[in-house]
Amino acid sequence: MCRHMLRVHTPGLEPRSRVTSCPLLVEGTLENSGGDAMEYQLFMEVRDAAGKLLNRQIIGVGALNIYDKRIFSLRVEMAAANPAD
Repeated sequence: MCRHMLRVHTPGLEPRSRVTSCPLLVEGTLENSGGDAMEYQLFMEVRDAAGKLLNRQIIGVGALNIYDKRIFSLRVEMAAANPAD
């Protein structure tokens, strides 16, 4: 099934060829409202129904100086699998 192919899609530059749905969208904000600079790491984990870890990644690392703010969003898009691709 896996043909070790990577699909890259740049939003806004090419039309979508398949209909997708977005069953999960989470947004959050981090603020450093005072004190010293803070570091952050953005982790992502994917587990199966039994709780077995399938994938873990560090997506971003950064720092927040005093009064800095970062907005994060996580979106999962789903589309029908197309074996002809």
